Amino acid sequence: MITDLKMPGLSGIELLKQMRSQYPGTVVIILTAFGTVETAVQAMKAGAYDYLTKPVDSEEMSLVVGRALEHLRLVRECSYYGLASTASTALRTSSGIQKSCCRSWKPLPGLRTPTPRC
Repeated sequence: MITDLKMPGLSGIELLKQMRSQYPGTVVIILTAFGTVETAVQAMKAGAYDYLTKPVDSEEMSLVVGRALEHLRLVRECSYYGLASTASTALRTSSGIQKSCCRSWKPLPGLRTPTPRC
């Protein structure tokens, strides 16, 4: 989900907190024209995946959204292999999750399961 920090009726931080409590797996990217270190820290502590200041460069936005999608894919992959705790406690970076997932992965006896891409 991509949201603005300042909106009428509900701030982006409040929306972020509501989304994370109701849908914990949601990846939230916050945009703002009023960026400060304080609001960036507040957003990241509340669980934002990233925090971008406007005007946002389209290439930067594309990279951030791509990393967020890769993060979700790796979390799902770890969950598929029964490594949900690894996925939730791994580093925020996709490579950190991938490395943690691959170190912990063990094939299940008698089942044909695809090997995670490491």
